[in-house]
Amino acid sequence: MGFTGILRVSIVTRIFALMASTLLMVASGMLFSGLQLRQNRLEELRHDTKQLARIAELDMVRILEGAHQLLATLAKLPMDKGWDARACAVVAATANSDFEYDHIVTVDRNGARQCTSSGSDVVRTGTLMPDRELFDLIVATAGFSIGAYGVGKVSGNEVLRVGYPILDDTGAVAGAVYAGINLTWLNTAIDQWHLGAKTAIYITDRNGIQIARQPDSRGVGQPIPDNLKPFLSAKESGTVEVTDPSGAVNLFGYIPVGAGPSDGIAVFVGRDKRQIISDINQSIWLNVAAVLAGLLLSVILTLFYVRRFLARPFQNLLTVAGRWQKGDWSARAASASGSPEFDRLAAAFDGMAAEVSRRELEISWLARHDVLTGLANRTVFAEALQREIARAHRDGTNFAVLYLDLDHFKDINDTLGHPIGDLLLQSVAERLRANVRETDTVSRFGGDEFALIATELKQPGDAATLAEKVLAMMSEPVSLRDMEVRSGATIGIAVYGPESADAEALLSHADIALYRAKSEGRGTYRFFTEAMDIEVRTEFMLGAELRDAIASNQFYLVYQPQVEIHTGRITGVEALVRWRHPTRGIVSPGQFIPIAEKSGLIVALGRWVMHESCRQMREWLDAGVAPSLIGVNLSARQFKAPHELENDIAAILQETGVPPQRVELELTESVLMDASREHGDVLLRLRRAGFRIAIDDFGTGYSSLDYLRRYPVDRIKIAQQFMIDPAEGSGDTILRAAIALARELKLEVIVEGVETAKQLQRVKSCGGRDVQGYYFSKPVGAQAMTALLRKGSFRPVLPAVLLEALAG
Repeated sequence: MGFTGILRVSIVTRIFALMASTLLMVASGMLFSGLQLRQNRLEELRHDTKQLARIAELDMVRILEGAHQLLATLAKLPMDKGWDARACAVVAATANSDFEYDHIVTVDRNGARQCTSSGSDVVRTGTLMPDRELFDLIVATAGFSIGAYGVGKVSGNEVLRVGYPILDDTGAVAGAVYAGINLTWLNTAIDQWHLGAKTAIYITDRNGIQIARQPDSRGVGQPIPDNLKPFLSAKESGTVEVTDPSGAVNLFGYIPVGAGPSDGIAVFVGRDKRQIISDINQSIWLNVAAVLAGLLLSVILTLFYVRRFLARPFQNLLTVAGRWQKGDWSARAASASGSPEFDRLAAAFDGMAAEVSRRELEISWLARHDVLTGLANRTVFAEALQREIARAHRDGTNFAVLYLDLDHFKDINDTLGHPIGDLLLQSVAERLRANVRETDTVSRFGGDEFALIATELKQPGDAATLAEKVLAMMSEPVSLRDMEVRSGATIGIAVYGPESADAEALLSHADIALYRAKSEGRGTYRFFTEAMDIEVRTEFMLGAELRDAIASNQFYLVYQPQVEIHTGRITGVEALVRWRHPTRGIVSPGQFIPIAEKSGLIVALGRWVMHESCRQMREWLDAGVAPSLIGVNLSARQFKAPHELENDIAAILQETGVPPQRVELELTESVLMDASREHGDVLLRLRRAGFRIAIDDFGTGYSSLDYLRRYPVDRIKIAQQFMIDPAEGSGDTILRAAIALARELKLEVIVEGVETAKQLQRVKSCGGRDVQGYYFSKPVGAQAMTALLRKGSFRPVLPAVLLEALAG
């Protein structure tokens, strides 16, 4: 008894010493971690504040870029007749239509006003512009320039003046157009930035005068605080701590004048450092206190319970635990120790051992079965498939793999809910089990995919019989929670043979057959064939070769003219891409475009097409034979990265010097709807920049009158399908209605696919004016198209014959 008491005290003392040491180490570690966390949070605060300043600057850049584009457009007005009444009226109308601008004024090379958006006599043409420094800056940079804070002479509104040069034919500055951005509007816009609560924003001109301020805009027109002025001219962006008159310490992130994209303004974003540090310290101490309190409570409770344990029961528990560690879950720790607490603990461990033993069996089952349906999973299916392959080798038996996919299961999930979908999957599993033999294997691979191994087939037709039986069974309605649900299925079948000698090949072949069956209408079955395999491999190889094709210039463009019916005049061309494969010859766009879309290479291909189209348009412009416009197709994939698309187009136009008004961007109806819904601002910006937007293949997709009304479209291209000779004139009715609708919506119309004189007459009788198609010309290379453009128009006599003679 004495030995036991000494042993008990020894254990308690050691545990107490261990926990005390642990408590001290944890406390020290928590304190050190808290200090490190505080320092890290301060660094994060500085970085975040600097990033907020950069975000604010980028928002300002977007605002200024809008002014840049507007002024650049207005600067082109006097290129023909100077600042005549028409040009000045455009300036006035532009300023009056957009409350973002207080006034817009144009000046000559001496800074004297030529046009002004104000109708007041206070500002007369011929007088010098007030911001001479801005004018000098425009002349010096020959580009978009940002002036200083000012007050509109007529309106009395506070403004920030920005300007853009007017260049003569030699490229010299012949004047300027400048606008006063209304600072009341600017502060209202900044109020929507949402840079975080308790965040102060100062935006100044190059002289440190505030042009925008949040949350209190009353400081606009005043200099920024003195302690921020030194950072106006800093060499780079950064952060600084300053103390305001109330003694509060604020951390400012700043972008000085000339350090960022917005050359000419400075941005300061400030946050209350003292409050943030207080919050950090409070969080750290609360965490430390909670952890220490929890540890202290654990020490007390542990000492309380350890005093009631004896060495022998404890050792018994360790012995049993050792057996559990070796995998013997039959060992039990229950014993009469005289300590109720220990006995309950031992009983709990015994219960845990029994539960672990039960769960091992459950886990073993779950590892080999689908939880929802109870069917075998992919692992069991693969094992059964390997066994069946071995048996076929050994005994010469035959079997097939059936890959089954439910039709429109996603629609059921989306409309009726996932619980109904799960019940449907369970019902499918029960019906499959009921319709196969015991020697067959039924498995669920996941989602709505099932697979069967049909064994002991006498001939491949037996697999077709089973497939038809399953399809008939799957087409029957099933009652789920008082609802009658119908769901068909599609099946791909792969029969074991020399071409599918292993499990992976069989599954792959069944999957290919399933894909073919789904593509041919669903609700049916297809056997795998070598032709399918070749088709899939060809598609895969084409996808791999596409990337090299772009890099090695295997693509080329052909051009099809767009013709005005009454005059035969060529009004535009459409650029169409072709692939000259080194071994396959000419690959149809119908083959490689879907593959490019699926792989994402359509983005690089689209960029090449845009560049090549603009390069060719530049050649035609230089030769004096350029058409009014060139149509270039855009894909839905390109709109997944709208900013990259805009940057690519802008870079190409800058490189080639092609005006955006010469480029028509063609989108199908589905692409337009997706782009308008997710990136409508991109379409608006492209159209404002001068690009034309056309709907390609109109009438074959999701035609929507609302989209025609709401989104920026210049022209619709009626699809070729409407040119197929209609029965009972229904095609003419649709064609006439489409043309009339477009005209009512002030949209231009062109009809595609006009190949015969009869079709041309149909278009003419329906009110069409412009057409595109083989009647006038098939798509031709650049050289042949240049010859057509030099000719300028088609005579109304067999134009196709003239084209062949010209191309020859």
